[in-house]
Amino acid sequence: MIEPGPFAERWLTAWNAHDLDAVLRLFHDDVVFTSPLAAKVVPESQGVIHGKPALRNYWTAALAQLPDLHFELTSLFAGVDTLLIGFRMNGARTIRDSAFPGRSRERRSWHLRGRRLTPFRRNIPQFVR
Repeated sequence: MIEPGPFAERWLTAWNAHDLDAVLRLFHDDVVFTSPLAAKVVPESQGVIHGKPALRNYWTAALAQLPDLHFELTSLFAGVDTLLIGFRMNGARTIRDSAFPGRSRERRSWHLRGRRLTPFRRNIPQFVR
């Protein structure tokens, strides 16, 4: 059985350190990750990422666009073999003005609330939806 609090703390710590190796250790090798943001970052995925190598590629590309990404835990709910992590993501994104190449860039702050439902298999997250 997964301990919800310690697992969520490892998840937050890994993300806030931008340590993809630590984040990926929290997921099963044949992870299936679905996200509308994945469809924007990796259009050919149609929002569904299969396996750790593809997930690493997606998150590497996403973190390159969001270098100030930071997570805060907002809620945590545990079922028998499922964990729901409620979070708030904060950061800033650099917006380039394509009409004027080489000009200064504008940084826009943002935040997003979300939840990550994580079913487990043999105490390892199986997939995320």
